[in-house]
Amino acid sequence: MNKENAQAIRHSRDMRLKLLADPYRPRFHICAPEGICLPFDPNGALYWKESYHLFYIFQDENNVHCWGHVSSHDLLHWIAHPTALKISPEDPETGIFSGAAFIGPDGMPRLIYHGCESGNSVAVAQDDRLDTWEKLSQNPITSIKKNCAEFSSWDPHAWTEGNVSYAIYGGSQPALFKSEDCINWDYCGPFISPAHRLNEAYEDYSCPDFFHLGDQDIFMFISHARGTQYYTGRFEREQFIPESMVRLNYPGGQSFANESLLDDQNRRLFWVWILDTTLPDHALETGWSGVMSLPRHMQTDAQKQPVIEPAAEITELRKNMRSFQIAPENTEINLGVISLQTEIKLVLDLGDAAQTGIRLCSKAGEVTDISYSLADESLKIDVSQSVRRPDTAYPVRALDIYFLENRSGLPGIGDQIKKDGWQEGVDDKMLSTGESLVQKAPFSLKENKLVLDIFFDGSVLEVFPHGSLCLSQRVYFDDTKHLFAVFYTSKPTQGQISIWDMQPTNFY
Repeated sequence: MNKENAQAIRHSRDMRLKLLADPYRPRFHICAPEGICLPFDPNGALYWKESYHLFYIFQDENNVHCWGHVSSHDLLHWIAHPTALKISPEDPETGIFSGAAFIGPDGMPRLIYHGCESGNSVAVAQDDRLDTWEKLSQNPITSIKKNCAEFSSWDPHAWTEGNVSYAIYGGSQPALFKSEDCINWDYCGPFISPAHRLNEAYEDYSCPDFFHLGDQDIFMFISHARGTQYYTGRFEREQFIPESMVRLNYPGGQSFANESLLDDQNRRLFWVWILDTTLPDHALETGWSGVMSLPRHMQTDAQKQPVIEPAAEITELRKNMRSFQIAPENTEINLGVISLQTEIKLVLDLGDAAQTGIRLCSKAGEVTDISYSLADESLKIDVSQSVRRPDTAYPVRALDIYFLENRSGLPGIGDQIKKDGWQEGVDDKMLSTGESLVQKAPFSLKENKLVLDIFFDGSVLEVFPHGSLCLSQRVYFDDTKHLFAVFYTSKPTQGQISIWDMQPTNFY
């Protein structure tokens, strides 16, 4: 073995051991295979030839945006593929930014993406493993030089209906394009009329994703100020008419870029990028950054309303089950020791209990409180009693974590919020500090029955109330070796709690 190879092996082994020793690195969520991914947008989710494929943005050794690629046969265990999209000298773009995957009218998989400093572009698969992609010689399909008041060549998403492919271009005004050959794309008009906007005027429509769900249509996207959200509505005469809006992120939350696919079971599955709450220098020290949510299954209930649940396959990771019956005399139950990879499921007839929840605690006195309040019909994740590390922050505008050199920059976020005219969901404290330590989402129960499915994985927290939303958060306990959980309720209730350790799926 030559000296260069021996050194590379030693460095690889050292990095693997470093990652395995990091208690905050998730073990059953998709993580960046190596390096620091900022951004780590999921892009190009596609079910193809009995495998789930997920593409994502990463930055190479020259800090150029590229698309990585992982795949799975079971949604649990993922393998890395060669880089799917990168920059060659002859390319018009200087980097590969957000986009999507779709099947064209000819049945071939394609990637549609934003080429930095060029415009929206397309690449075509050359093999069934989706390892090799050929960019169109006609790229960009829409140059940024054509940007105008009606549309921007930005964050494309595409799908095919019959012999026609449609594409949404994201931005301040989402636009609709269509094509019969996936090369020549014609502008159809606004995807959403400005008069039909349901979110705030300062919000954009980036990372767009459109799909049919039962008898309705879903438009999922992010705004850079507020994170993940979706509209329900109808796609008619080449325009989307929204009817309702659901946010998947609230001040202090960490849910960002989204991407979905339709699998062979006709399930609509999606992922989001769960942002960090540690300042950028922390990622440089640990050597990694980039976590996807669990695969989330969106379907409709008996009332034809969207319901989001973890994909059923996640139950295969459960082990060491413990069960607790909640009797009327139990207003607090110590649920015992939990691991860094844990699922807790609470099923409760709430009665007239004003507040109930689960606390994740450490023996050092750290507490993360996941609760439901009947009084104001809200679901909350409260990290105010968790450790206040100097390298951790929970900005109201979540993405701003990556632009902070230290916590002293937080008040500037509050100033920007005031400038935007953001009023919904913020209070004076958030405006003065630029930070929110309690993520609070409106949520109404059905028949007073509370179901909370809580997943904790190193530093990632996901909460599914088995309704139209789910919440994401990052939590960093200092005392990671002595964790336990506590159930509490303000008044007597009845129900059951189940706890499982979760089997790791990541190689490291």
